[in-house]
Amino acid sequence: MKKRFLSLIIALAMMVGVFTPLIASADEATHKTDVVVHKIELKDLKDWPKNAGDEVNGVKYDGSQFGEDAFSKYFGSEAKELANVTFNYWKVTEEDYKVLDADHKTYNNTKTVEDKLKELVAARNEGKEEAEKEAVPTTKTAKTTSNGATIEGLENGYYWFVEDTDTVSRDGRTFAGAAAVPFGLTLPYAKADGTPFGQGKDALHVYPK
Repeated sequence: MKKRFLSLIIALAMMVGVFTPLIASADEATHKTDVVVHKIELKDLKDWPKNAGDEVNGVKYDGSQFGEDAFSKYFGSEAKELANVTFNYWKVTEEDYKVLDADHKTYNNTKTVEDKLKELVAARNEGKEEAEKEAVPTTKTAKTTSNGATIEGLENGYYWFVEDTDTVSRDGRTFAGAAAVPFGLTLPYAKADGTPFGQGKDALHVYPK
């Protein structure tokens, strides 16, 4: 299969930027990936965000799940995962993915993403017969638990994620400014040994703040 790349813009106070290691081979027609999105609260934002692959206290993020010890070393002993935070996401075309990624600071909330996708699809549908028209990507949601939000069985392709700012709260108060920046995924994505992340214990783990 052709080589794929992953562009991953991970969170305010974690990894902001493009994460593009070379992807391993996987059967394009049948391969699926479970993605676990974790929302992390950090006490101190000093020296953050990090880039994918940066080493912190001897620990590197490579898409695998952090164990308890590695989690504390990487994020700090007082870091914690937040439950009940909602992420909205879309499976998009490569063309639309590039548009969103090129201006990710604009496409950081559900409304701007939905509006842009409608605009892009409408432009492609212009002049087509009704039966040939492309559907606008559906907005899907995932809510975190204390162990993240597991999205099962994502097909190979391009995905865009944003956090629902109304769900970032503490003690009944909402903190829109604490929401993670949007991030994009191109699946499949390779583990350190070159094989693709998959399902169950082979899930890909993403750690926005």
